[in-house]
Amino acid sequence: MAQQPGSAPTPAASGPSTGDKRRLTIIAAVTAAALIVAGIGGYLLWSNHRRDAAMTACRNAAKEYDKTHDAMAKILAQAKSLSSTDESTMSSTDSLDKLKKLIASKTATDTTPPICDAGLVTSELESTKGRLDDLAGDNRALQRQLESSIKDVNASIDAKTLKNAQDDLNDAIDQAQNVLDSSAGQVADESTRSNLQTAIDDARKTVNKDKPSAAEMTKATKSLTDAIGKVNSSIAAKQQADAEEKARKAAEGPQGAFFFAAGAGGYRESITFADGQATSIQWMSLSPDRKTVVYQVSSDDGYTYTLTDNEGGTRTFTYDRGSNTLTDVTAGLSNEYAHADN
Repeated sequence: MAQQPGSAPTPAASGPSTGDKRRLTIIAAVTAAALIVAGIGGYLLWSNHRRDAAMTACRNAAKEYDKTHDAMAKILAQAKSLSSTDESTMSSTDSLDKLKKLIASKTATDTTPPICDAGLVTSELESTKGRLDDLAGDNRALQRQLESSIKDVNASIDAKTLKNAQDDLNDAIDQAQNVLDSSAGQVADESTRSNLQTAIDDARKTVNKDKPSAAEMTKATKSLTDAIGKVNSSIAAKQQADAEEKARKAAEGPQGAFFFAAGAGGYRESITFADGQATSIQWMSLSPDRKTVVYQVSSDDGYTYTLTDNEGGTRTFTYDRGSNTLTDVTAGLSNEYAHADN
């Protein structure tokens, strides 16, 4: 609006002075610098926190790796011991071959994991943690594989053990039955045969039951073996007793040379008894020819003696201890043989 004549002049609007402008510039600069410093400090704080977290995570991963490695190594040691199993003790060797391959695998032999070194930067620590996690996973996976393979190997061994136990028991049953059948009248103690029969019956019940264990069949086999041994001992005892009785009878029976003469010009025979045998020399009184026959001597009662030649022919004699004489009673004969000392 135009200024009216005679009115006072209107003062002009005043702006910041030069000094004020300078102060404002300084304040802005200081503020900006403070923000920059604060930003840098915040970044450094965040960066350090991130690295600390990465180090903690890496170390935790290392501990987990050690834990899984120790567990895997324990199973691996068991696997290595089992890998030396004699193949003849297994029903199949496929599981053993698989176990050996697992033991030789790279995972099983890797024992140098990375280290969470203090000089590593955050990204390197994170990478190391990732590698440790992977290795821990490998350890767990290998442990499961080894445990499964060990189980398969043991199952194969158990199957062969069960088959062997069954075969052994069946063989023992057959042997026991043969001993029982052949020992009738041949034992000193009949109760040993009764016990053997009981062991056979029990063994047959075991082998015919539903899924008998190897331990049950092994126990039944041992019972049969023990019972067979006692029967055989009883057989030996009877044989010894019989031999002693035979020796006693032989000692009480005819010993030395006995002679028979049928009369002038007739049949002559000299029989010499010793060690269960009788040696006969036969001739005619007017003939130079001699016939020699060796007999095996046996007696059931110490009175009647049977002389058996090598062709199965037999002669029967009675022996009178009082007069120390023999009488040939073969086929109705009654020829008396006097002892050479009489």
